Amino acid sequence: MTEVVLGNNQYGKAQNHVVRINRDNDRHIIRDLVVTSQLRGDLTEVHTKGDNAHCVPTDTQKNTVFAFAQQYDIKSPEDLILKLSDHFTSEFDWISGGRWAADEYRWDRINDNDHCFVQNKQEVRTSVLVTDGDKKTVISGFKDLTILKSTESGFEGYPKDKYTTLKETTDRIMSTDVRPAGVTTPPMSTSTPCTTASRTSSSPSSPTTTPVRCRKPCTSWARP
Repeated sequence: MTEVVLGNNQYGKAQNHVVRINRDNDRHIIRDLVVTSQLRGDLTEVHTKGDNAHCVPTDTQKNTVFAFAQQYDIKSPEDLILKLSDHFTSEFDWISGGRWAADEYRWDRINDNDHCFVQNKQEVRTSVLVTDGDKKTVISGFKDLTILKSTESGFEGYPKDKYTTLKETTDRIMSTDVRPAGVTTPPMSTSTPCTTASRTSSSPSSPTTTPVRCRKPCTSWARP
């Protein structure tokens, strides 16, 4: 009989949409996040015996996201998920780590009005925290930023073999999705990202994925 071994595992609640509007002053502030919480630790008997003694309900994880957004406000996505990590790993002895992620959707002021906003769909800010015991790693960046260059993006001088059919060109339209991501370990500062970006070309002739490196180390974003 084949022996089945339980490998590394985690579980949780995904896509918790929390919107926090700070109206303490006349000039309101919106923070709009979609948060995912996943826990790992001593969970073997949860999966192998159906014993739920160590199974923190996913509903509890969802409620904690909303409660922390209200209790601590949302200073940044990184700040919120770090608080969630500290809570779950200290509240439940058998939880040794996990993965927490937050995508933030931006709202811009209309004509600099104090309480009128329009959603900015140009890009989405991303934050991921992985906790493994005492070690924490935060990955911050953004996604869904699409740019286009309408000329002066030729492609020529590349190697060819018997399977090459692509013709060289000195001019073409090039479009690409930019997704930078910077890695750091807490405590975090307010420097601007980023260190590394993955860039996927959407040109009609040659889609590619290319790593992009910046000169400035990434930590977290300060937002006005």
